[in-house]
Amino acid sequence: MWSVLLFLLVQPLLTDSMVCPSSCMCNLEGAVKCVGNIRDVPKGMPANMYLLQLNGTNMKVLNEQSLAMLSLMLRLSISHSPLDTIHPEAFHVVPQLLSIKLSSNALSSLPSRVFSPLVSLEQLHLDDNRLESIAPVLFEGLANLNELDVSNNAIAHLAPNVFHGLSSLRYLNLGRNSLQQLPPTLFHSLTRLQFLMLYNNKLERLEVGAFDELANLLELKMHNNQIAHIPPEVFWALGNLMTLTMSSNQLQGVPNESFYHLPKLTKLTIYKNPLLSLPDKLMGHMPRMKEFYLYATNLNTVPWSLFANMSGMERLFLHLNNKLRELPPDLFCCLPNLQSLSLKSNDIQDLHPDIFSKLANMNTLLLNDNKLRSLSEDIFKGNPSLASIELKNNQLRTLPGEVFSTAGGVRVVTLSGNPWDCRCGIRDIASWIKLNEGVVSDWTDVICRNPHPLLLRPLGSLLDEEFTCDFTTPSSSRTTHTSIELIHVVSNTALEEIEAVEFTPTTTAPEAPSTQQTENPTESVRFTTSGFRRTTDATPTADILDILDDDYIFKPMGTESLPVHVLSPPFHDRVVFENGLEFVHNNRLKGWVYLWTLPPNGTYVGFLMALHILLVATGMALILAAIYGMYRLHQAMEDLGAILTNRKHTIISERKQKDQDKLYSRSFEQQEQRMILSGGEDRASMDLPIDLLIFLLLLAISGVLGACPDGCQCKDNKILCHGRSITEFPSSVPGSTTTFYISNTNITALKPDDLAGFAEALGIFVVKDTGIREVFPGTFDLTRNLGALGFTGTELNDLPEALFVNLVKLESLTLSGNKLLVLRPAWLYSLAALRTLDFSKNLITSVPEKAFRSVTQLEHLTLARNGINQLYRDTFRGLSKIKSLRLNRNALRAIPAGAFDDLVSLEELSLQDNAITHLPANLFSQLQSLKKLYLSSNRLTSLPEGILLNLPNLAQISLYENELQSLSPGVFGPMAVRELWLYDNRLTHLEEHTFSNLTQLRLLVLSRNQISSVSPGAFSGLAELGEVSLHTNLLTSLQEGTFQGLHKLVNISLENNYIHSLPARLLHGHSHLGQLDLHNNSLLNLPSELLSTLTVANEVLLAENPWKCDQDIVPLRDWLTRNPTKANLSTVVCLTPSVLSGDSIAELTDEELMLSTPTAVPDTTPTEKRRKPHTPAPKRSTPSPAAEATPTQEQGEDTSSGQGNGEGVSRNTQIIIIAVVCTAIITSLIVCCVCWRRNNRGSRNLGHRNKNNSVI
Repeated sequence: MWSVLLFLLVQPLLTDSMVCPSSCMCNLEGAVKCVGNIRDVPKGMPANMYLLQLNGTNMKVLNEQSLAMLSLMLRLSISHSPLDTIHPEAFHVVPQLLSIKLSSNALSSLPSRVFSPLVSLEQLHLDDNRLESIAPVLFEGLANLNELDVSNNAIAHLAPNVFHGLSSLRYLNLGRNSLQQLPPTLFHSLTRLQFLMLYNNKLERLEVGAFDELANLLELKMHNNQIAHIPPEVFWALGNLMTLTMSSNQLQGVPNESFYHLPKLTKLTIYKNPLLSLPDKLMGHMPRMKEFYLYATNLNTVPWSLFANMSGMERLFLHLNNKLRELPPDLFCCLPNLQSLSLKSNDIQDLHPDIFSKLANMNTLLLNDNKLRSLSEDIFKGNPSLASIELKNNQLRTLPGEVFSTAGGVRVVTLSGNPWDCRCGIRDIASWIKLNEGVVSDWTDVICRNPHPLLLRPLGSLLDEEFTCDFTTPSSSRTTHTSIELIHVVSNTALEEIEAVEFTPTTTAPEAPSTQQTENPTESVRFTTSGFRRTTDATPTADILDILDDDYIFKPMGTESLPVHVLSPPFHDRVVFENGLEFVHNNRLKGWVYLWTLPPNGTYVGFLMALHILLVATGMALILAAIYGMYRLHQAMEDLGAILTNRKHTIISERKQKDQDKLYSRSFEQQEQRMILSGGEDRASMDLPIDLLIFLLLLAISGVLGACPDGCQCKDNKILCHGRSITEFPSSVPGSTTTFYISNTNITALKPDDLAGFAEALGIFVVKDTGIREVFPGTFDLTRNLGALGFTGTELNDLPEALFVNLVKLESLTLSGNKLLVLRPAWLYSLAALRTLDFSKNLITSVPEKAFRSVTQLEHLTLARNGINQLYRDTFRGLSKIKSLRLNRNALRAIPAGAFDDLVSLEELSLQDNAITHLPANLFSQLQSLKKLYLSSNRLTSLPEGILLNLPNLAQISLYENELQSLSPGVFGPMAVRELWLYDNRLTHLEEHTFSNLTQLRLLVLSRNQISSVSPGAFSGLAELGEVSLHTNLLTSLQEGTFQGLHKLVNISLENNYIHSLPARLLHGHSHLGQLDLHNNSLLNLPSELLSTLTVANEVLLAENPWKCDQDIVPLRDWLTRNPTKANLSTVVCLTPSVLSGDSIAELTDEELMLSTPTAVPDTTPTEKRRKPHTPAPKRSTPSPAAEATPTQEQGEDTSSGQGNGEGVSRNTQIIIIAVVCTAIITSLIVCCVCWRRNNRGSRNLGHRNKNNSVI
């Protein structure tokens, strides 16, 4: 009986608070979240609702009565919905609103005074809509507004007074719009503004005085605009500014003293601007500046005082400035705290010996990918803390042996990619490398480029006897040369592409003498006489054609590119000029000529020019002398012939005078005629060789001067033609040419006659980044030995069908990066030997069903980055040898069943970045050799059971950024996958044994889904799992045993969820844990049993939870006190009660916690204060009406009401109190009834006394 009465008393209270509409989730605190097919605000909301979230609904209109009867609601969020219309009076019924979020909808306009009734509004988000304009009076009356976000819209213009009256505004986001200009007085009324976002607009300039009234501004972001000019002193009024971003604009210069009067600035970005120069007086006093980025500019130098006022700088990134060649010696003079300095990927050729001398705390220095030619032995002497030095990919030929020993504790050095000259001068640094192989991380790639016998040998492997030290070899060199720069990008095909080849003749004058020359007085400049080029090159220069060989062309896809080895061209004599004493001396030793002359200055350069002219003049004189000598020899031989003829005539006439026998006379006459004829023939025979020799000499000279076509470079039957000045196909190409490259030219067409002269020998033909629009039929008819053919980055939109009909030996065909509209099967009919085919980055929308039927030897096929929207079942039929198939970045919506059945050798399949919505269950059943499968960035909603069951060799798989809603236990079969990325899907639940077959899995990422529950056995079988990420989901709790059996687990990410409780044995069985991240959840306290297991973790993140500091918080306080290194104590603070809000839990005392009394009523609910994922931290809100209705009692006195777990007495406590009171009343009634009955029984015996004697 009494239980019935108890139910009747409690039932109304439970009914009022627990009612929740369908499609919604409600909690006891009054927060309601609704998703799904909702077209209007649901009815029947809980009476205590203060927060309403409508996310991912079908709402299109917010009517005037949609929000009626919600008088206690303080916060409203409608996002990711097709909402495009709001009634002008929609918010008149909820004037008490403090926060409105209308993000990610379809709003293109708003009624002019739609927010006017909301005088208490503090937060307004209108971001990610389609707003094109804002009415001048839209924000009128919102005097309490402190946060306004209208980013990611299409706003192009703002009225000057649109923000007038927003005197409390502290945060304003106008980013990602189309603003081109800002009115000068736009922000003048926002005197309390602290954060102003103007990034990703189209601003072209800033107005004078635009920020003059923003004295409290802390953060100003204007990156990714088109600002080309800033007024002087425009930032001077921002004395409290801490962050200023000006990167990715169009600034070519900055006014003098632009960044003065910014003493609190900690972050300044001006990178990615076409800056040509910077003024000497630019930066004011900035002692708090910690990081500075200045890259991707056109600067060739910087002022020495640029960083002089940034004494607190710790990290400086001055890299990726491809024109930055010179650094002032005092540039880093005033950075005593600098720890990391990046100077990589500039054009730096020399560094002053003392440039780093003041950086005593620097531990990381990046100098890679420059053009450094030498370093001083003491350049790192002032850097005792230096631990890592990057010097790879420079022009270093040698280094002093002690250059790294002066740096102290250097632990990592990289030296690969330099043209090391392994003669005697490099012996010291080679010995250091040999002794410090553990320090030189790339020591196996630090290889010799000279001399030829030691080519490609690692420096660390050289023996002392292998160095040639018979004579003095200079230890470092300064060169005057013609530079050839190659930037190579590995292609997706077997045909490797040359990304850029630049021929930039540069003459670098030797520098003036310095202290470095005093210590190392010999620096060399080498000249070689090469036999294969017309011009005379200073120093043996690496020719680009050394790397263009057949192995380089036919390297399979997916393999790493081999290092580019630079070889010296053949030489005959070498002349070495060395700095030394001020007199001239020469010596010859083993084919080397040494000349010592004046120090390197103007005289030295003039001497080199004079010597060059002298050599040319000497050569011409020798040629003329040879011609004149031949002429004189011809004259002498004619004279000798005449003398012999006259002598013979004299002998005949004498013999005729004698009276001899007639027969003898006749015979003598015959002999005479023979002698005369013989003499004439001798003269003719002498005349012919002399003329022929002269002709051959001139022909040889002409051949040497004209062997290579203009604008091209030739070597070993390889030709590379590069430059926009080439408009016609080169003529006079040698018939023995086997490799022909055309790059960055203005050739517009190819004709059969262009290749006819060398067609038989041609094996490789590549055209890249050239304006070719047409290839005529028959162009390749004679190139029957062609093995590799490529057209990339051209204007081709079609090709003749029979173009490749005679290329029966072709193994690699690359047609990527063009404008091809169709793929014609006739192109491939005769290519039976083809192994690599690349059609990527074209405009192809479909693939014919029988396109690849004839290329059965194909191993690599790339169709990526087209617009292909359909595949046929038999498209890839017969391709049993194919190893990689790339279809990524197309428009595929479906894959037909059986499409991959013949691809039994396939190892890599790329299907990412399409629009695939479903996959057939047996699609991959025949791909047992598959190792890599990429399915990310599609629209998959589910995976059929068994689809990944028969892939035992699969080691990589990507499924992130899809729309997967569930995963069944039969999806994944046994495989070698070690990492599984499933983030950015729509998973709601993890079933048991879902991943049990992935026994080698190390990393599991399930973040940014909608997971609300995890079965205890979801992770069973993952014995090797080291990290699991579940952050940014909808979890409210976890079950005991969720992580059971995961003994190698190191990191658990549970942040950004709604977790309000955790089981005590959550980590039972774990002996060690690296990090447990629980920040930004709904935790009020933690049980002591759970805390005892947290000691196994190195770090526990507990910030941004609504901690309730009453007697239940004591276990957490004590744990924090005992383990101060495991959590950041300053971030674990109380939210309630209000008197302790913001106080560190670890510092709370027993008196503050009022252990002997109940908790006082707080001001606000914890959920209201809690910051949810991806939203900025809200400002302190006004107490809810429910909380205001009950005033706080004196300390030690109980409260009579409260709401939620964070307000006074919890609801569970209320129910218990009610139950006790009801029990007491019922017991009293029963006792009274018993007494009454006894009194009545006794009254009969006493003669009927007063019947009203009992207590009722």
